[in-house]
Amino acid sequence: MVGQQQNYCSECGSPVKIGENYCAFCGVKLNEVSPIEHFAKASSELPIKGWEVTSEKISKHEKLINEFPIGNYIITSRCKLDKHFGYIVVSDNGFAWRIKEGFRTASWNYGKKKWVRWYDVYSITPKKLGEIEIVVKLRKNGALQLDNNGNYKTKKWKLAIYKNTRENSEDWNKRLESFNEIILEIYNRNKVDTDPHVSDSVI
Repeated sequence: MVGQQQNYCSECGSPVKIGENYCAFCGVKLNEVSPIEHFAKASSELPIKGWEVTSEKISKHEKLINEFPIGNYIITSRCKLDKHFGYIVVSDNGFAWRIKEGFRTASWNYGKKKWVRWYDVYSITPKKLGEIEIVVKLRKNGALQLDNNGNYKTKKWKLAIYKNTRENSEDWNKRLESFNEIILEIYNRNKVDTDPHVSDSVI
């Protein structure tokens, strides 16, 4: 981590105390290494080559980027979260997901979306190529939820990536083989030892 001092949050502009790791207002991580610096050896610019937003997902991508403080995104992909197909955007701030919209989507699920900060992820377990199990910490009104024993209340998701429209087999296989490693790399460098008091995660 870069030990820069900040007086204002770079995401929302709120004042922050010198030495704080997170903004108390929006929850964004402060003083972090730029994703561009981290991935300089793998790619000359973000997103990582092969993980760019595809043309048919531009509208979903723009909605997510505008609704949540994703920042510089690293990878995007078609995906499936549990039983629901959708689109995911991953950055150093967290990951956002939006369900597939269309006539086959049940009306009560239409347009459902999620935004999860990495500090609200309890664990990530690879299951097979392109598929992981994510356990997230539950919050209510921004506060962590605990059970009677003082343990986190959690929710478990199965997340799998899918081949993008018109994606050739070679590119798809490369993405499939690298997804778990990329996600774990991003998660491990952004997880924290102490939970922020508040969070803007939408779980």
